[in-house]
Amino acid sequence: MVEATRKANEEKLLTIGDVEERLSLSRSSVYKLLDSGRLRSVKLGSHKTSPRRIYDADLNAYIESLFPAE
Repeated sequence: MVEATRKANEEKLLTIGDVEERLSLSRSSVYKLLDSGRLRSVKLGSHKTSPRRIYDADLNAYIESLFPAE
């Protein structure tokens, strides 16, 4: 059951607002991370203005990259 919960959390899609809140960054700063490729996202649709979502696992990986192992 723990493994199933972990898998569900890894597949959870976050909004830009969710990421702003978790990182304490502005919307434009989050988009800069996305545009630079430092934080991965998926588009929900093919239109230029389609909303983007970030997998929780990708956000966690980005956060971990900020603290290199000793």
